[in-house]
Amino acid sequence: MRWFYSALLILLLAACAQPLKTAPQIFSDLIIAEDTTWSGAILIDGRVEVLRSATLTIAPGTDIAFVYRDDNRDGLGDGTLVVKGELLAIGTARQPIRFRSAKTDPQPGDWLEIAVDFSKNVHLRYCELRDSAYTLHAHFTKGIVEDSHIHHNIDGCRIGQATFTFQHNLIEHNTGKGINFRNSRMTVRRNQIQNNVAGIFLFENDQPFEISGNNLVNNQYQFRLGDFYTDDISLKGNWWGTVDLAEIKKLIYDQRADAEIGVVSIQPLPEKINDAGPR
Repeated sequence: MRWFYSALLILLLAACAQPLKTAPQIFSDLIIAEDTTWSGAILIDGRVEVLRSATLTIAPGTDIAFVYRDDNRDGLGDGTLVVKGELLAIGTARQPIRFRSAKTDPQPGDWLEIAVDFSKNVHLRYCELRDSAYTLHAHFTKGIVEDSHIHHNIDGCRIGQATFTFQHNLIEHNTGKGINFRNSRMTVRRNQIQNNVAGIFLFENDQPFEISGNNLVNNQYQFRLGDFYTDDISLKGNWWGTVDLAEIKKLIYDQRADAEIGVVSIQPLPEKINDAGPR
């Protein structure tokens, strides 16, 4: 029988060596009223709302998946994280935080957005955000998005009447706009913005903004003005994939494409920016 106990011991040790897969925490129509930390696997089936009294902190390595459900039949997933308090989602290069669709065959628009209104602090770092309709949709909010990978959404963000810094992100393969903002104090620097329909979309603006030190390449439109934006603007210090100004202008949507809107003047850098994108 000694051989039997030896074999059993080996099997037990092997089983202990295997990491245990814990079931995800499932949240459906949850209201968070006090400071809360998420870690591990999270499944959102519906709407989660963080009240003004609370801060939601998301630990490095957390995986947040949204169940696809389209109850209002608008063609977009209903899954939403609503933040009225504060959101701190700070991952690391080795342990990023993921926001994604729960489907095995994800598509842009499988979940709706991280909707933020009147928050004094939103910080996303080393996050992967994919498969959503509007990704980060923020108004009257102050925040930072950095070192993150924003891809395969419809819009990579929608920012309105807010103050945000987007820096050192990789923003790619979004079927609409990579960065989309209006009437906001935006600092957009050291990002790699590529393979989107519109790399950066400026809908309208009455606030100062900075867009510099970015690589904008292979977007259908590298930069696009909104249909009612009548002011002229100047963009300096970005790399547009070429030094040929005529070629750059072909991929800018401004008065050359629509006589009713403003002109975008370009002063390009002579070469690619090597430290753009996540650090």
